[in-house]
Amino acid sequence: MPSLCRLRPWRALFAAALISLASSAASAATTIWTNSASSGPPILQKWDLSGNLLMTIPSSQVHGSNGRGIVQIGNTLYYTAPYSNWVYGYDLGSNLDLGSLFQVTAASGLASMAYDGVSLYIEDYSGTGIIYKYSPSGTLQGTVTLSNCAGVTCDGLEVANGRLIANRGDGIGPYDVYSLSGSLLTPAFITDITYGDTGIAFDGTSYYVSRVSAGQIAVFNASGVYQSTITLAGGHNVEDISVDYSSVLNPGILKICKVADLGVTVGTPFTFTVNGNTISVPAGAAPGGNCALAGNFAPNTAVTVQETATSSTAVNAITVAPPANLSGSPDLPNRKVQVTMGNGVTEVTFTNQASKRETGYLEICKQERMRGSGNFTFNISGGSPATVSVPVGGCSPAIRAYAGQVTIQEIGGSMVACSTIPASRQGACNFAAQTSTVSVVPGGISTETIAIVTNGLKREDRGRQIQGDIGGRPPSGAPGCDKIDPTKSLPPQCLCRSENGQGCAPRCQPPMAADAKTGRCLCPQGSEAKNGGCVKSGSILDDIHVGIGIGVGGGSGHTDKPCDPTTKCEGHD
Repeated sequence: MPSLCRLRPWRALFAAALISLASSAASAATTIWTNSASSGPPILQKWDLSGNLLMTIPSSQVHGSNGRGIVQIGNTLYYTAPYSNWVYGYDLGSNLDLGSLFQVTAASGLASMAYDGVSLYIEDYSGTGIIYKYSPSGTLQGTVTLSNCAGVTCDGLEVANGRLIANRGDGIGPYDVYSLSGSLLTPAFITDITYGDTGIAFDGTSYYVSRVSAGQIAVFNASGVYQSTITLAGGHNVEDISVDYSSVLNPGILKICKVADLGVTVGTPFTFTVNGNTISVPAGAAPGGNCALAGNFAPNTAVTVQETATSSTAVNAITVAPPANLSGSPDLPNRKVQVTMGNGVTEVTFTNQASKRETGYLEICKQERMRGSGNFTFNISGGSPATVSVPVGGCSPAIRAYAGQVTIQEIGGSMVACSTIPASRQGACNFAAQTSTVSVVPGGISTETIAIVTNGLKREDRGRQIQGDIGGRPPSGAPGCDKIDPTKSLPPQCLCRSENGQGCAPRCQPPMAADAKTGRCLCPQGSEAKNGGCVKSGSILDDIHVGIGIGVGGGSGHTDKPCDPTTKCEGHD
């Protein structure tokens, strides 16, 4: 176990030879907080970058003994001591002692601390190599084990650019880089081991390393190259240091999103590495998919996002928002993209489809033989999206689908006909199942298949609909359908429906033609009913289907009179 006061016997050998150097590194930090070892309470102090002491928290408001870790998050200081498993707090805004905040129950003593914007990382001081992750409110969120800290007491720790950086013992360098899950990524990243290296901090531009036995803080650039030295006035045994994490972490948050495209089941998990850290994101439905936060990074940090390959899927799109944060071009075959972090959120979206198959396009158009309006829903096997809503008299946008046979199923409604353009691509129509099978050819929108689904009334509903159109049931004594000659000029008459689905046709004003099946007057192809006549169609279904009827008795200047709703045609339903 380390000595109580941390006053190493070899410290005096170097003291006379030390030269004070002002920091010359351009830095985002303005002040640094330190926690120093002593034979009494931890010494919590604030310094500027020239080594001038700005503030010392009174020892009467400090807990524990022989200080170790420290983290500043805005106005709150979190700090630890080596022989206590409590995390203590101090409010810088009101200068109040916050006392014991929470307890790391699995540890007997605590060392250095760090923060990633979500979790506090707290080193175990007993030589286990374990890092405890706690929320600032004291909820355990997990543990990480560092291989080069096993069996020794590491007391230098930082989180920077989504990675952990730690030394190799009690005042022993160098500093190694780990993923947030504990995988060793870069051994000996910082090698300043001359004066006993302990706490380390990163302000988004520079690293600061405490030289505990020299009363100094060494400054390194983002690549780990030595820049300068800050000598602290009076000299202190600084164990850990911290910049204000609320300022450092605010600018850059990376978010990874995964979209399930053709052949990928929503909810399928995908794994990514982000600068060596691993994250899992379940695929979600288009357009946004499902997303997960992947870490905090300083502005201008280069971050590589790599998806772990799977044999059953391929990446068909990678997008970055904002686009200015994209570095180079996405590497789709290798499932990789690099971004340069900016302020705020950078969102990287991967879209996957089932392993490469040829695709084409499909468009669904909806028409009604009877009066109708509203939207109808269709499911498309092998389509993206897999479900679309189409208005009566309208068409869907182009739908990407696997080339080959595609089945379209209407939800609700009453399918009575289906066709395609080109006509040769229409397969089976199953009215009972409400499905239309069509062929999709490989290619772009110019070669798409247009699928036309027509609805009408089921046989059992036809009589009710026709009677509703003309106001009710036929009057008593109305002639049977076999006695009506629709070619003669007859007075307004009711439409009788026979059990075989045939019926009496209404009188129609040319160029409309009577349709005995539906009991409606229909306009010729390319025109539609309007104001009792036919006009050139303005529908997007021009030249695809015949004009939609406008009801019975479409003669100019009059309509068929309603029938007596209390009676019905003799011999008919």
